Amino acid sequence: MSDVLPGNMSVRFDPDKQRILFSHAGLLNKDGVLQSYRLILNNDEFDPSYDTVADYREISEIELGPADFREILNLTKEIDIRTGKGALVIGDDIGRMLLARLFCEFSTRLSSAKIRWRPFRTVLEAEKWLDSAR
Repeated sequence: MSDVLPGNMSVRFDPDKQRILFSHAGLLNKDGVLQSYRLILNNDEFDPSYDTVADYREISEIELGPADFREILNLTKEIDIRTGKGALVIGDDIGRMLLARLFCEFSTRLSSAKIRWRPFRTVLEAEKWLDSAR
């Protein structure tokens, strides 16, 4: 099942691979990130054990910084019950990759959530990493 969601977001659940496939295009800001959590976690098909692939290659503008990451992690640490791995697909932009790595580091250090995030340039790299854990 695939749904086009507000803010140029889409989410699909793949029970065969036990994955949540999420994508976001356009502006990425704190409100959009929080909305993505609600859209994924409140979906009837949601399974907390599924791995997550979050595709951000179509982001045109980013309005996020370290303070936003801290606030996002603080607001979501109690509601994010995912236990699988999380892959952030960023593309080839070095600045965006560094920002994604910063989010992953904050997530590991500041969040009580069990999901652990790692950034990747491509979906193929992300899927190889996720497949290696199974």
